[in-house]
Amino acid sequence: MGLLKLAFICVLASVIAAAAAAEDVTVYVDPFIGTEGPTGNGANSGDTFPGVSVPFGMVKIGPDTNEADQASNPFAGYTPDGNVTAFTCFHECGVGGGSKYGVVGHMPLTTLDGVNVLDNTTYMQPRVGHDRASVGYYASQLANGANVELSASQHAGFFQYNYPSHGDRIVLADVSHNLPSGIDAEFPKSQTYSNGQMIVQNGGQRFVGWGVWRGGWGGGGVAYGEGSDMQVYFCNDFDSIPSSFEYFTGPWNDPTSPPSPDTQVTLGGQYGVQGGPVGDDQGNRVGAYFIFPNHVDTVKSKLGVSFISIDKACKFQEEIPSWTLNDTVEATKEQWNKEVFDKMSINDKADKANNTRLTMFYSALYRMHQMPSDRTGENPKWSSSEPYYDDFYTLWDTFRCLNSWYLLAHTQRALDMLRSLVDTWRHEGYMPDARSGNYNGKVQGGTNADIVLADAWVKGFNSSRYGINWSDAYAAMQKDAEVTPKPNHDPDDPTCANKEGRCALPDWLEYSYITPNFSLSVSRTVDYSLNDFAISQVAKDMAPQDYEKYFKRSA
Repeated sequence: MGLLKLAFICVLASVIAAAAAAEDVTVYVDPFIGTEGPTGNGANSGDTFPGVSVPFGMVKIGPDTNEADQASNPFAGYTPDGNVTAFTCFHECGVGGGSKYGVVGHMPLTTLDGVNVLDNTTYMQPRVGHDRASVGYYASQLANGANVELSASQHAGFFQYNYPSHGDRIVLADVSHNLPSGIDAEFPKSQTYSNGQMIVQNGGQRFVGWGVWRGGWGGGGVAYGEGSDMQVYFCNDFDSIPSSFEYFTGPWNDPTSPPSPDTQVTLGGQYGVQGGPVGDDQGNRVGAYFIFPNHVDTVKSKLGVSFISIDKACKFQEEIPSWTLNDTVEATKEQWNKEVFDKMSINDKADKANNTRLTMFYSALYRMHQMPSDRTGENPKWSSSEPYYDDFYTLWDTFRCLNSWYLLAHTQRALDMLRSLVDTWRHEGYMPDARSGNYNGKVQGGTNADIVLADAWVKGFNSSRYGINWSDAYAAMQKDAEVTPKPNHDPDDPTCANKEGRCALPDWLEYSYITPNFSLSVSRTVDYSLNDFAISQVAKDMAPQDYEKYFKRSA
């Protein structure tokens, strides 16, 4: 009898566990939280990204909108009040101070009348109603009648366009498209297109190529006396063959201002179009548009992207094996459940009954896992067997809580991020405090990679079996603490080299505080103190001879 009772309890427990596992908590995620400011537009919003990605995904697919007013900058691509200029594969989340990405994508059109393919103000579209989004899915209804649906994998995007009965079925692919900075055309951190190439294959069913962009958030480029070019390769397959296609090319123009009326667009080309050699400052814009037969009401495409090669971009399409949109939506949702949401549960009855609290909790949890971007195997700058993460946006925001959370809930991911930070020091001389577009781009105060490394050390991840080379990690931390970085000529701050490292080290080492000779002198003093304390905690065991020095400096 006791055995039967025990068996019943085991079966009941299994049923309860299965029921709990079957709960789909993704219904509580609202991707639009943070996208709208208090006045109903993008002004003073959180600049969050509402499109589709997998956890820490390289591809973040969603809409790009124009700047509806000067206060409503589309830093993350989306604004609730702007017109759509394209749907693209790369975005950041929670950004500010200059746009980045908004590259590699499409725009569905129903006519070419009045369209200048070099000027997206001639074909951008208002939206009908509010866009829709959930985990793994994004939808937008355009005023031209095209209904856009999106999903994504780690390195590929899925586009589905349902066209109205009237008009043509056109997909415009503009390689030169990117997010404008939205501040003014002369802003030294404006992101700009450099050059690109497009080649159409298989009768128009596939197009491949690459684009180069520079500048944007984090700086770099000509204004800084150094290059920050970002080259992305792409490979797009449509599910059907277009009835015709046409290349286009023409002079580069800043995306914040339309080309002059006498700008000439060149159409045609048998073997593809190229804007200029890699490294050109302002090569010609390039792209193509594809016209599909009238009986094709729905056009689908898979777009793989890579920082390494066209071949890899084409290979990444295999991450999306089905041409049924919902299959990709469900696979993406399953990945979020498995990697993020299934790791915890809410037991408090009052919380479980409060939909507002559930929405806040799961939406925040979702947002916590969109960046940094896992680009392991996709580092174009050096060859390494180490993991590679980009879009650390930014460690000065995340070191207090988020990086510690990763260590507890996503231990391997967290350790891989730390290995990536140390590997960046090996090849570029400093660990980043912020990094985007494969470029160390900003230090707001101190060097907070020191803190996230020390956090892992004191939590017990301090042996080689966890994959971190602690000798190198400590050397990277010492570099932050001892070597003043070279000037990077940021017009925002002529007093300080703010690309990486600690620019105010001369004051810190001489006075034990930062004088007003350097910007942010008070906050930098506090930051440097905490940075040195973090190093002292690692030195206590790693390099006891350094412990007293860094501990006293932290005071």
